[in-house]
Amino acid sequence: MQNSVFEGEITEAKLRILKDELKKIIDDNYDSVLIYKFRTKQYYEREALGIEKPSHEDFII
Repeated sequence: MQNSVFEGEITEAKLRILKDELKKIIDDNYDSVLIYKFRTKQYYEREALGIEKPSHEDFII
């Protein structure tokens, strides 16, 4: 198992291309890619490709 984090800025067009390329190489039954879009520190969107992994919001603290 490998968990990696990549951070950076990307245009919407390049993000669409990246997601299309990732969908070609990941195994939907095994792999997971999580994409977070941060608008502010409090507001963000989370998108999953492949299998769904729990979000930090799914845990009771």
